[in-house]
Amino acid sequence: MTGRRLLFVLALLLIPVSHGVKLMLGLKLWIDPTLLLALAIFLLFGIRVRPWPSLMVVMAGFGCAYVGSLFLAPRGSDLQALNRIFQEPVRLALSMVTFWVALAFFEEDRQFSLKWLSVSIISQLLVAGCAALVLIGVLPAPRFIWSFLDIQYHGLSTQIVDVGPLVIPRLAGTFGEPSPFGLFMFSGLIVFSLALLRETHNSKWVRFGFVASLVGTLGSLSQQVLIGLLPFLTGLALARGRKRFTLRAALVIVTCALVPYVVSRLMVQKEEAVLLQGRHAFGSSGGERAFHAEYAYDLLRRGVVPWASGAGPGRYGEYVAETGLLPDTTTPQVALVEWAVGYGALGTVLIMVWLWRVLGSGVRTYGLLLGASAFVALLLANMFQANWMSEAWFLALAYLSAGDDVPGQPGKAQRQTTQLKGLMAAQRTPASNPLQPSQKDGRAVAPGPL
Repeated sequence: MTGRRLLFVLALLLIPVSHGVKLMLGLKLWIDPTLLLALAIFLLFGIRVRPWPSLMVVMAGFGCAYVGSLFLAPRGSDLQALNRIFQEPVRLALSMVTFWVALAFFEEDRQFSLKWLSVSIISQLLVAGCAALVLIGVLPAPRFIWSFLDIQYHGLSTQIVDVGPLVIPRLAGTFGEPSPFGLFMFSGLIVFSLALLRETHNSKWVRFGFVASLVGTLGSLSQQVLIGLLPFLTGLALARGRKRFTLRAALVIVTCALVPYVVSRLMVQKEEAVLLQGRHAFGSSGGERAFHAEYAYDLLRRGVVPWASGAGPGRYGEYVAETGLLPDTTTPQVALVEWAVGYGALGTVLIMVWLWRVLGSGVRTYGLLLGASAFVALLLANMFQANWMSEAWFLALAYLSAGDDVPGQPGKAQRQTTQLKGLMAAQRTPASNPLQPSQKDGRAVAPGPL
């Protein structure tokens, strides 16, 4: 295994592990090892920057951060203030580097990348399953395991859902919460679902990864992820289920089973809003997001935050902390609101242009129904997360963008290897002599007319 491959394998395996390690050690670090490994690959092996709107998004992040600092200077020393201003732009840049690196690997070494992504997802599902069995008392565990789970999950009661007489544990793995765990699994589900449609990538690791990611997605019981799953299943049924009755029936059954759960959870949040009579419940996800949407709109409407450049990435919390209700590390928990208030109109437009290019690549490769449904599903699943910069999400977008490989044809790296082997074989084969003695009678045979 080459150094480039080894670094990428470590980057894939550490996507879920790093969250649990930081929580267990009590580290308040925003940076993950996956981002640093992607940066190392990018710098050491000369990964191309593409498409061009992705680079413009990174530049806009730094520009909006600088302009935002002119309207609200961060507190603390010079170093702390500098970190406060440019922390999120640096994180955005590293996330985009991860996108570029994953795009290069999916185009040039796709089978290898899918194999190790599958290993990462399967191992994370095993960890999540064991933790869930411990929570419901099926699997015994020593005291230190219980202490770790209590720290990891921020209270065990939040990881259990009561459905009538049944007690169903929500899978969270080493992420600490079901929502980011579900987004990680759902991103893998999109990748493996699209890979299964390609004859050259339908390997056992792809099938294993598909099953594991599907179980993890459903087991997380994350509303954000399940909302994203519905349009993808619909597009998959319309695009690939026309001539396959069994596939269409299975997709319809799964979709019908998910709709009541999602609708019931949304109705619960609506009832909470009615009972509060206009007040926002910061203990409920719906109430918090509604408050942030209204507060961000008010900041832009009153001109407190410049509408063109925004407050700067990650600076929204400093404005909302002035209310005395929330800390300055608060995020809007809605990606579109975070883009509008943090990046302004300029940054939001550039993000949309980049995403439009990703959508275009997916449609050209997989068709309108399947490509568009996969893109919309990823967008919805990440729209209501606490932080939209997820490594797994950027990884899935990179796979959707890697449309150079044609179904039924070898990949770019395989084509280059085949051409190189053919050239080397031609160099080793001696040139034939037209006057070489014949093996039949030993006489020289002159070449015939051309």
